[in-house]
Amino acid sequence: MRRANGTGSVVKLSGNRRRPYVVRISYRDKYGALKQQSLSYHAKASEAQAALGEYNRHAAIGMAPSADRLAMTVAEVYEAWSGREYPRLRPAGTALSPSIPR
Repeated sequence: MRRANGTGSVVKLSGNRRRPYVVRISYRDKYGALKQQSLSYHAKASEAQAALGEYNRHAAIGMAPSADRLAMTVAEVYEAWSGREYPRLRPAGTALSPSIPR
């Protein structure tokens, strides 16, 4: 069955595989080129269709991760994490409470 444009696809991979059905979504990279990102692999086509439907339901309400977040490298994940976490940290020599005399 044909799906609407921009809703992803389910593809059967060649060869003897344990999970031959892959769920793919399309997105545009930073240069505007159309790319595909694999989301998950499944044993049955019906499982893959259900997973794609669940992803599209989450995407419709804004809860699904974007395709560029799915393809992040470890360095990009660390940069995003450290930018969020390091401002909360105190220098190692500061006291927990300013009322404690030294």
